[in-house]
Order: sequence, then C-alpha cells, then structure tokens
Amino acid sequence: MTELNDISLEALIRWMKLHLATVLGEPVEQIATDACLSDFDLDSIDAVTMAFEMEERFGIPVNPETFMEGDLQIGQIAATISQG
Repeated sequence: MTELNDISLEALIRWMKLHLATVLGEPVEQIATDACLSDFDLDSIDAVTMAFEMEERFGIPVNPETFMEGDLQIGQIAATISQG
C-alpha cells in the first residue's frame, strides 16, 4: 500500500482528470481542474468505480460519495484526499 505522503496533489489531479476523460470519452485537456464533478453528471456506478480504482492505484480508501458531492471541484477533492 502506498503511503499517503508519497502521493502528490498533482498525481491525484492528473489521475482524476484522466479517469473522467476516459469515462466521458473526452480529451483529458477538456477536463479542467476547477471543474465541479457535478458538471460531469456522474452516476453512483461511476462514483463507486472511481473510488475503487483510486484505491487500487494509490492505496487510498475513498468513499464513493466523495465524487457525488455537488459543487466540489476536482482540485478540491484531490487536495482533501491528499491531506488524508
């Protein structure tokens, strides 16, 4: 399992943007760090998948509801996760 301190905020943001781009079928360049996750109309399956894959990739348990919280931005969520 990866130590949380070893994971940079930039790595989390990059991973989240890439994951969203893949799910949405859009270029990663079109996913802005300051975009709210609610802008992407994720459903509960998307949120559970994202949480599971983040835990697999980084060893960080994340509640899927984190990705369903209304007006939080990608950068804000990544910062919260990186702070533990």
